[in-house]
Amino acid sequence: PKDCKELLGELESQYNINSLDIFHGKITGNTRKLTLAKWIDGTTKIMIATTAFGMGINMKHVRLVIHLTFPFSMTHLIQQSDRAGRDQSLVKSVVMYSNNDLHTNYSILTQDQER
Repeated sequence: PKDCKELLGELESQYNINSLDIFHGKITGNTRKLTLAKWIDGTTKIMIATTAFGMGINMKHVRLVIHLTFPFSMTHLIQQSDRAGRDQSLVKSVVMYSNNDLHTNYSILTQDQER
C-alpha cells in the first residue's frame, strides 16, 4: 500500500496524470467499490495496484502490466500478466526488479526447501 501511494504521487507530480488511482488489499468498503467503479467505467485509465487487484478483474482494454518487483514464481508472473489482452489484442508485460527482489525470492525458496 505504501509503495502504491508513493508511485501515485510520483506519477501525478512528474507527468500531470489525473486519471489514475491505487488499489490494494487494505482498501475496503465504499472506497473499494468507488475505485473499482471508476476503473470499470473508464474514468481511471491507470491503476497502480498490488496483486490484490487482479482477482476477478476481466477488463478487455488492458494493454500493459508493469511489475515493480519480481514475481515470486512463473505462475504468479503469468497470472498477473494475464490481466492484459483479454480481447486478443497485443499487449506488453514489463518486469522491473532489483537484485534485492531476487535475493528475497531466493531466500524464501531455499527456506521452503529446507523444511
